[in-house]
Amino acid sequence: MHSAGQGAGPAGLVLAGRLTPARFAELVDGPGLRDVDEWYLCGPLALTEAVTTVLQDRGVAPQDVHRELFVAPVAAPADLGPAVVPATLEVTLDGRTTSVTTIGDESLLEASLRAGLDAPYSCTGGACGTCRGLLRGGTVHLQQSWALTPSELAQGWVLSCQARPTSPRVVLDLDQG
Repeated sequence: MHSAGQGAGPAGLVLAGRLTPARFAELVDGPGLRDVDEWYLCGPLALTEAVTTVLQDRGVAPQDVHRELFVAPVAAPADLGPAVVPATLEVTLDGRTTSVTTIGDESLLEASLRAGLDAPYSCTGGACGTCRGLLRGGTVHLQQSWALTPSELAQGWVLSCQARPTSPRVVLDLDQG
């Protein structure tokens, strides 16, 4: 299903105009959408949260709802979390592992790019999930994690653009993202 906020939209568009939680609930309860296995939502935070609530009210498991935000919400200032420490980052990308030492409070993505890796990324704000990877060792602090579900966070997924090391050694697998 695709929704366009303005105008009639392209041919074949299911819905035009502003999508409200009530309108989405009508669509979900109608024919054709009852047997969806996984939901991929893209839009502003308020809309994706409202749609997620409608889906969860209908028994859709949180791990079956994936979100990408148009814009990451502005974070409250100064939640620096645990102390960031210099670390040896071992990052696996395209089957090769590269070691680089982080500098200052740079993110794992920034360290990877500085090392010359073609690490995946897009928004650098924690909203899109393009830079996601699996943390296989060490600890990090995520400044934002809008693109990850609580279940994904519990499994060790991180956003390299938001992850800063809090242990002297960090192992990141970008091939799993």
